[in-house]
Amino acid sequence: MKEMRLNSYNPLHNILVLTTELGAGLYWRVVKPFQRILENDASFLNYDVFYSIEPLRSIDLSKYDIILFQRVIGQEIAIELWNYCRKNGKILIYEIDDFLLGLPLGHPDYSLYNDPNVQRRLIYFLSTADYVTVSTDILRQKLLAYQENIQVLPNLLDDRIWNKTPPPCIEKDAPIINIGFFGTPSHHNDLLIAEEALLELGNKYQDQLQIYLIGCTTKKLKALPNAIFLPFDLDYRRSVQRFQSLSIHIALAPLIDNEFNHCKSNIKWLEYSIAGAAGVFSDIPTYNSSIISYSTGVLAKNSSDEWYRAIESLIINHKQRKLIVQAAQQEIESKYTLSKGYSIFREFYEYLDKLKKTSRSLGQKSYQEHFAKAQTTFRRFINNRNAYQKFSKGTKFSILYVSQKPLETFEVDVIVPIENLSLRYINNLHSIYHTLKDKHHLILIFNKNNQTNDQTDQLLEKFFYEDRVTIIQSSLQIGKSQLIQTGVDFGKSPYVLIINSEIEIDDFDWIDKLIPIKEDVGVMGCKLVYADQQNPLWAGKIYHIGIARNHKGEPYPIFRGWPAKTPETMIYREVNAVGADCLLTRRKIWEEVGGFDLDFTSSAEVDYCWAVRRAGYRIIYCPEVKLSYRGEINPVITKRDIQKLIAKWGLQQTDEDLYLTAGEFNSWQKARKLLEITDYMLSTNITSQAVTLAPRLAEAWSAHGKMLALLNYREEAERAFLQNLNLEPCNFQPYYNLSKLYYEMGQIEKASSYIGLALTLNDHQKDLLQTATLIADRAGDHGLTIHILERIIREFPSDFVNIVSQRPNLFPVATQFLDDLLIKEPKNIFLHAIKAQVELSKGNLEKALIYFQHFHKEKQFWEQQVCDLISQSKYEDANNMIEIWQNHIPDDMEAQRMLAKLWVESDREQDGFRLYKQLEQYFWNHPDFLLEFIEYAISRNGDQFVYPLIEKLCQVQLNSSERFKLQDIIKKYPQANFMRLFLTLTDHAEQSITIYKNSNTQSTYMDEEQVFTDLNNLLDELLAADDLDLKIEQFKSNLTPQFIQFIRQKSQDFLTNGNSEIAEGLNFLSDYLESKI
Repeated sequence: MKEMRLNSYNPLHNILVLTTELGAGLYWRVVKPFQRILENDASFLNYDVFYSIEPLRSIDLSKYDIILFQRVIGQEIAIELWNYCRKNGKILIYEIDDFLLGLPLGHPDYSLYNDPNVQRRLIYFLSTADYVTVSTDILRQKLLAYQENIQVLPNLLDDRIWNKTPPPCIEKDAPIINIGFFGTPSHHNDLLIAEEALLELGNKYQDQLQIYLIGCTTKKLKALPNAIFLPFDLDYRRSVQRFQSLSIHIALAPLIDNEFNHCKSNIKWLEYSIAGAAGVFSDIPTYNSSIISYSTGVLAKNSSDEWYRAIESLIINHKQRKLIVQAAQQEIESKYTLSKGYSIFREFYEYLDKLKKTSRSLGQKSYQEHFAKAQTTFRRFINNRNAYQKFSKGTKFSILYVSQKPLETFEVDVIVPIENLSLRYINNLHSIYHTLKDKHHLILIFNKNNQTNDQTDQLLEKFFYEDRVTIIQSSLQIGKSQLIQTGVDFGKSPYVLIINSEIEIDDFDWIDKLIPIKEDVGVMGCKLVYADQQNPLWAGKIYHIGIARNHKGEPYPIFRGWPAKTPETMIYREVNAVGADCLLTRRKIWEEVGGFDLDFTSSAEVDYCWAVRRAGYRIIYCPEVKLSYRGEINPVITKRDIQKLIAKWGLQQTDEDLYLTAGEFNSWQKARKLLEITDYMLSTNITSQAVTLAPRLAEAWSAHGKMLALLNYREEAERAFLQNLNLEPCNFQPYYNLSKLYYEMGQIEKASSYIGLALTLNDHQKDLLQTATLIADRAGDHGLTIHILERIIREFPSDFVNIVSQRPNLFPVATQFLDDLLIKEPKNIFLHAIKAQVELSKGNLEKALIYFQHFHKEKQFWEQQVCDLISQSKYEDANNMIEIWQNHIPDDMEAQRMLAKLWVESDREQDGFRLYKQLEQYFWNHPDFLLEFIEYAISRNGDQFVYPLIEKLCQVQLNSSERFKLQDIIKKYPQANFMRLFLTLTDHAEQSITIYKNSNTQSTYMDEEQVFTDLNNLLDELLAADDLDLKIEQFKSNLTPQFIQFIRQKSQDFLTNGNSEIAEGLNFLSDYLESKI
């Protein structure tokens, strides 16, 4: 099947077009631009369009100098043709107007374009073409990984078949408003965005609306009595004529916010607007890069409420629809029609004439370089079979590499969440892989932002030839628990095994040993010991065998730091919970209890194990599997998570009896009862009894040591703390206690050594860091001092100056440290604030001022960044920036204001309004704040806030930019029309050049001219008033019925002269004065 265009003469270019596109894309991007070029210069080109490869077998290809593939993927024969044309010196162009490598799940063509062979061919065409042509710059950016030579040829409107149509009129006897959606069936999921809004509006305005759904509909919309579905017509010209014949008043273009849709062009805006329809469009880069909301179209965030408000605003405001269409048509005619822009296509093909004359050897070299460059990226799509996989809600993942074996054939999915992709970790991951058997499926998952592209490429290279590996990358910054949850969701094996990426394994049967035999076993754990590379104090000792609950009901890792052959750890036993460093569970149980609760950040595995036990299953510790661990030495459950566990599960009793003999368990309980007495009684006898009763209870030795130190029995305290250390070598507390004791004893070298070890285990506790500053200062240990200062400035920045100022000797070190840090991080505005405070503490006022000025300058840039993130709906990133700011400057009101803005924009609208209300006392005289709050209140139905804010706004003076902002609010939101008066009065007041003076003398005989002048002066005085009510009270005796009539006459004059806004404002003023007097 072909469309011939060749003539007898010799054109500059003979182009063969091969396409699989039967719709509008071929029409916009090839046929119509070529026709316009031919009309203006018949000798420039000729072209043939083929819709299949088969006819090309019998065609003489030598007459063509350019081969253009449009969206062709086809069979392997397409690549054969492509390579044949390359060898014969043809210029190869690949034309594409969609991001086919990024189709989202749920798209009708997802399974087609995510087929491994299809993706391989597509990437081959992209990377080996002489040129790739695309419709948008965003799509160009996406494809730069595969090809450098990419030309943007925009989609332009064919103004020959799209007739410029004025906005349809509303018939008085049948005021029906036509709403239209025009798109292929592939837009079903996009249409769902506006579905709820259309259902509500269709019912609310049932007799006034006719909804046309052309080419695509939903089950619910089709059932609307005032909705008409029309099938999609592949004939583009005919479909255009049909759309224009419907006299659509309001047209809709919802698009899901994803990278695939970001790459689309604004063609729907062009078509709708030129056809006379005011359009509502999703507020995403596809449209917001060219549309000014409520000026050339209406932009709506992708929520039902936003779409409802946007559509309804156009239903009720005919004038606004008309203005939008007129403005849009004016812009489209000047920039976006084929008549105006076809020359872009001609210029591109003129450039290709130069390329045609260059050596094809250069082209061959370019081809080899391009394909080599695309290889690593190409691997990310091999065997991408995630069309049928489920993912955790609200996140976004890329499958970089997928197991070549069917997922259902594996017995165990081994999930490894990765936090570091350095070469050592990659090699370790590969070592883990080699301990797995054919029935084991390794799933690696990590956050994109934590790794560089080179690291990701190294990981892919390492596993490229392995057939039992899946690699998943999250484009969002998500926690470890959610990474694990996503990995589990991807797999299909009956068993799930979660392990830490820092585990070292030398047992090739370790997984088989963990598979439970009995059906009532829901979770299995193993023995983890510290690797030999760790500090000798804990190398080879127990890191983890299970979780216990102490007497307070709080979970903790029992036996941590004890010898690996402690008798209690050498037997199979039931435990309360196991950690996520090595946790095996049955998939059916995972699904039964709902997997990890993602609300927990450091104890999701504990919560999961408790849920498994509640469901009637047991948690078993397996001593036969011993793995080495080289990660964080003593990770702990955060206080927040402990509180959430207690809130969810209630205060649980201790279960240390699972691990201890009955006698020792009872002794621990009695010892703890004794220790409670020491809260209100100083007695070494009591703590001595406690350690005698429970010699293996670490907290008893810690309490005994503190009591002895408090009563100045320092040598005995030292022995107690050392015994505490022997029982808890991985806990910072005994090291901290010993460092304080040695400091008090004047043994600074020992104090410095132990505080260093304490910091190794825990360097984010304020009192520990404060003590460390004292010891480092006394020891003269510059390296330790710098380490402490760095931790303080990172963990407790708002306390940095206070801590340093307590030790004047630290000022020189702190000053030099800050100077060095500012050289490394010159854009860290918080460092400038801290440096200013340090200089202020030293009395260096001039230096302090310099740093404060820099801080305030950069703060403005920070605020703009946060606003940009919020406007781009990157709420998590914005929240992170605000949290960082508040951590450094807790009382900053601007940060609070940003947080209120964030909450209103995201899903915490009412919280945002309440915070705005709290901030009024700080910003009530800031017009920009009031206008921001007013806009949110008007647009988000916060009516209870609007009128009090208007009253406050009347008390401040607006500058020109603030008046423009107010004007934008009024234009953007129809419900803000009542504020036009305020805008009018403000403008008129600024124009006033006279001030009325009340002389208290009454002239009985005034001529008519004098009366008119005085009335004008009085009006000007009122219009210029900061407080209108106060001014009315001041001139109440002059505000006569005649004066009110005078204002109404002036209003009529302004209306006659075409100034309706001022007329409306004066009318309001006259009514307001009448109500007052």
